Amino acid sequence: MTPLRKQVHNIVLGILVIFCSLVLYKPFLDSPHLTGSYISKEFYEEVYERENDALSFGNYKGAPIQIQKNVNERLNSLRNALASNDNEYLVFLSQYEAQVYKLQKSGSIVGAEPILTQAKSKTLFLLGDDPHVQIYNTLGESSSIFYLLYILKNFPVSIIILLPATFIIFILMYDTKKQEGKKLSSYLKIYLCAFLSSMFVLVLPLIAIALQNGIGDIFYPIVTFKFYRHTS
Repeated sequence: MTPLRKQVHNIVLGILVIFCSLVLYKPFLDSPHLTGSYISKEFYEEVYERENDALSFGNYKGAPIQIQKNVNERLNSLRNALASNDNEYLVFLSQYEAQVYKLQKSGSIVGAEPILTQAKSKTLFLLGDDPHVQIYNTLGESSSIFYLLYILKNFPVSIIILLPATFIIFILMYDTKKQEGKKLSSYLKIYLCAFLSSMFVLVLPLIAIALQNGIGDIFYPIVTFKFYRHTS
C-alpha cells in the first residue's frame, strides 16, 4: 500500500468509525423520556395541581371526613415527593399510591383496578428502600453502562449492522492481495485492526457519555418496568 493510499485509507476509515459512532450516540442527544407517566415528575406535578385545585374549589366540601383526610394525605405525599429525589421521591410516591388504593378499595373512586395500584405502591416502595437507587427520567441523564444496555436492548439491528460493516469495509479497503505469500501474522494484524475499528464504533459513544455522566456501577442492577393494564 502506497503512503498516499494508506493515508486516504486511514482518513476514510476514521470518517466511517465516527459516522457509525454518531448513529449510536444520536439517541443520547435526542434524550427521550424513559419513565413515561409511571414515575415521571411531570405526570405527578399535573396530578398534584389537579387535586389541589379540586380541594381549593371546594369539590370535597360535604364529603365524609375520611375522604377529606385522604385528600390531604395524598396532597402531602405528592408535595413531599415533588420536593425530593431518587429513593425519597419513590417512597413518597409509594405513600400516595397506597392512599389512592384505599379509596379504590372502598369504592370511593373508580379507575384502574385496585390490585394494580397496590402493586405499583409496593413496587415503588421496594425501589425507594434502596438508598443508592437512581432515576433516569431521560436518556440524556443516563450513565455509560445504562446507555450500553439501552442500545443493546433497543437498537440490536444497528449493532448487528454497523459493527460487522465497519469490519468488512476495513478488510475490503485493505489490499489483501499483496499479502499473498506473507506470514499468517500479516493477515491476523489486518483482522485485528478491523476488529478494533469496529469496537471503536461502540466504545466512542460510551466514552463521551462517561465523561459527561460517569460510567455507572457495574454491580448495581438496572431494572426496566413495563406497566400492563388488565382488561377483562
